[in-house]
Amino acid sequence: MGGNSLKIENFKSENQIKFQKGA
Repeated sequence: MGGNSLKIENFKSENQIKFQKGA
């Protein structure tokens, strides 16, 4: 369960980086 939430947090941070680059 903890590993799964870690993946979600990693996905969120990667999405934010992509969004900031695109902005």
